[in-house]
Amino acid sequence: IGEGELAFRQKNLPGAESSYREVLAIIKEKSSSRADYKIELREAYEGLSTVLSSLGNYREAFEYQTLLTAIKDSLHDSDNKKTMELKNANFIYVRNIYDKKIELKEQERTLAENRFYIAVFASAVLLIILFLIYFLYRTVVKERKRSEDLLLNILPSETAKELKSKGQV
Repeated sequence: IGEGELAFRQKNLPGAESSYREVLAIIKEKSSSRADYKIELREAYEGLSTVLSSLGNYREAFEYQTLLTAIKDSLHDSDNKKTMELKNANFIYVRNIYDKKIELKEQERTLAENRFYIAVFASAVLLIILFLIYFLYRTVVKERKRSEDLLLNILPSETAKELKSKGQV
């Protein structure tokens, strides 16, 4: 390809045509073994189309221009496919992150609800315990009052007071 370009710049159009045709034959022979053959093929078609046009062979120049357009489209499609694959992979990655964030927020909401229910349950249990303590206290106070009243009914008041303060008579 470099020889063809040099010959074209030096206005050696038949030499440029010959170089480009040799390169084209080599590329077509070895196309199956090289991954970047389409790029070289594009350069050879472009050079050959330009040289043939300059030589006045417009029909053949048009044929190579058509092949050049096809190979450019193929390369462009390949690039677009890679770009779309990358964008798709990026989309999937971002969607997974977003799904994880939603899942995390859902877990946080569930945890907050659970904490609320635990707080309500603990408060209810505490109220029940306080109510029981208050009930038992009131029962003890009532029974003590009843026992004192009974003691005052049975014993004289001075004896009952002495028994109450000293624990014996």
